[in-house]
Amino acid sequence: MTAVLTHELDAALAAVRDAARICRSVQRTIAPDALEKKDKSPVTIADFGSQAVVCRVIG
Repeated sequence: MTAVLTHELDAALAAVRDAARICRSVQRTIAPDALEKKDKSPVTIADFGSQAVVCRVIG
């Protein structure tokens, strides 16, 4: 694997770990309030936090 791909993989894995940490933290600390998407599936604050982390990393 090239150095560039190794760096990208490391960044992606770090983003996933951070996003998972946010989801676990939210799951432990707040009530499961959620918005609904068009398909009626829930959107929680953990979803927004995870999205923010991944967007920050892939910029």
